[in-house]
Amino acid sequence: MNNTRLPGNAGSIQMRGASWWMIYTDADGIRRQENSYTQNQNLALRILAERAIGILRAKLGRLEKIAYAGETSAAGKCEGHQPAADGRQQRTGRGSVSSHPSRGRSRDRRSASQGGIRK
Repeated sequence: MNNTRLPGNAGSIQMRGASWWMIYTDADGIRRQENSYTQNQNLALRILAERAIGILRAKLGRLEKIAYAGETSAAGKCEGHQPAADGRQQRTGRGSVSSHPSRGRSRDRRSASQGGIRK
């Protein structure tokens, strides 16, 4: 296997010395570099994937708190959402998240000397 990156920019691995290092961004947006302590590339990717799943779950939890503001109906479904014909949730309010003007903009990309990148 020659793949050293996870899909969706969830992280990558890099051989340094005798072991693979994991490079990823944590749930707080801080770039992390961590030794996997293995020489096996597949195992290093699996370790990184497990780390990425935890980070994505934390991010999802934060997004759900913002999107739903803790409001749920007695049935346990979020108010303002109705199931679509295929079972997916469909927003009943006006507009959609994807029509927001800031969609697609990335975080501040200043250089390290300007304080934009933390290690």
